[in-house]
Amino acid sequence: MRNCKLPWRFGLDCSRASGLLLAALFGLGCIPFASGPRAWERKEATLRIAAPELRQIRCRTHNGDIASVGKPAPTEVLVLVSIRAGGASAEDAREALAAIEVISDTGAGETLELGWRWREEPRETWHAEVAFAIEQPESIPIVAETHNGAVRLDALAGDAAAESHNGALTFTNCSGSARAKSHNGNIALDGDFRVVEAITHNGGIKSRITTEGRLDGSLTTHNGSVELESAAGTCVKALCRTANGSIVARPPWETVAREEDSLEAHLGSGEGTLTLATHNGSVSLAVGAK
Repeated sequence: MRNCKLPWRFGLDCSRASGLLLAALFGLGCIPFASGPRAWERKEATLRIAAPELRQIRCRTHNGDIASVGKPAPTEVLVLVSIRAGGASAEDAREALAAIEVISDTGAGETLELGWRWREEPRETWHAEVAFAIEQPESIPIVAETHNGAVRLDALAGDAAAESHNGALTFTNCSGSARAKSHNGNIALDGDFRVVEAITHNGGIKSRITTEGRLDGSLTTHNGSVELESAAGTCVKALCRTANGSIVARPPWETVAREEDSLEAHLGSGEGTLTLATHNGSVSLAVGAK
């Protein structure tokens, strides 16, 4: 039985075999690398990219964290890439490490693309973990995507988006708009946001929003609680719902409608609209963020 591979240049692979069939193959010794890498090799790389012409940063990895911190007026983007390669032996791991190519490409456009790929078709014994730590001009928007890993964005004033299948997403001291999507992971939002879009399947959402004025968006999870702490000057209509849990709106939030599994509450003029929803968990509204 052979693994079904996605394009090798992105370092991804998957298997269509059923759990029972895989277990049988393991028992027969037909998959010799079932236990994972036996040896690891590591290295780091530092990239410096001129910033004046950049309008966006896109960073993508499969196994690894992504972190970006904004600086007030830098003339370049500084990227520290941490690479960890695994193999069946020390030599195999060294060869896997040598086969990893870090991507830093602006092409003819204004978007900086950061990522990695295999220089050659990877062996079944190879495994790669590539993490990115970025220092960037605070006003440049960023899109950060990983499959297995956390994303942490700090002190960014431009639009910011983060996505992970298995990992937490954290926005700290940011402004503009925040978009976060995870399947298995908590989401934390802290900043002066005008628009927030956060969704996770298994995880809670905590938001501390200091916006003075209109706020729009949605905070949605299936299994987890949703919490919003806003500034006193935030203007928003909150539409809250849960199937299994409580909904609490603390003054000065004004409850204008309540049913068994939903609540509508206004703050300030109620100009913006924010949906807070979960299936298994509680929803809470409070004021206190500054």
